[in-house]
Amino acid sequence: MRRTNLCAKPAETLDAESITDYYANGSFMSLRPGQYVASCDVTHSEVEDVKVTFWANHTQVGTGNGAIGANVMRIDLQSDSTPCLFAVRKCRATDFIVERADTHALASGGGSRPSSPRRPRPISPQFGGGRVRIKNLYNPPTLKDYPANMPWTPGGTTSTGEKTTDGWKATVTGSGTGWLYPPQQPDGCKCVCWQKQDGTYWKNVNDGVTIPLTQAESPITITRVCGYADGELPGMLDEIGLPLVFAATDHPY
Repeated sequence: MRRTNLCAKPAETLDAESITDYYANGSFMSLRPGQYVASCDVTHSEVEDVKVTFWANHTQVGTGNGAIGANVMRIDLQSDSTPCLFAVRKCRATDFIVERADTHALASGGGSRPSSPRRPRPISPQFGGGRVRIKNLYNPPTLKDYPANMPWTPGGTTSTGEKTTDGWKATVTGSGTGWLYPPQQPDGCKCVCWQKQDGTYWKNVNDGVTIPLTQAESPITITRVCGYADGELPGMLDEIGLPLVFAATDHPY
């Protein structure tokens, strides 16, 4: 069973030693229900009361030991969870890993870390009866057929979301970054890509489902979504120049 690091940005460094309130938050990710092991490497701290935590649905669900070196947390999620993120206090940390508990247990005796770069797979799709079968799990794909979501925003930043004749119109006001979540993900949906009103795409891969949005980019109108059962497919389609959002009648791959 292959180990997969589900962390959005494994190599980022969180530095909470020079921030006024001594807290630093990591990048957002989305996780499905299940048991996970989350870990990071605390590289520096010269004070007491160091904290390493993991959050899901705005609730703290894991706590590390705060010591220099590896901090490991076991997490049990009962429902789809967004946003999920690491948070650290009064320290610097990097090398973030989130993996399913079953693959962690199988490999805990040795082997490569899930954050190691994976060997690229050759891209040789054969459509229409070949080895690749791609389906949009959202039916219909048009956002105007779903209730609009309002982007999640941090403190000090606000947002609005409304349904229009074209799709969803989202606005973020303030200095923080908002995150727009898709309609409820269909069964088996692992990754979501979006199409903007101008025809361009927001490409997610692996377990990505959200769109980041700032005040400078607001307002933005998004027209369609595509849900993938395999998070590697959007990158493959993009590389060979095929649309990232489609209905079955558009592109029956």
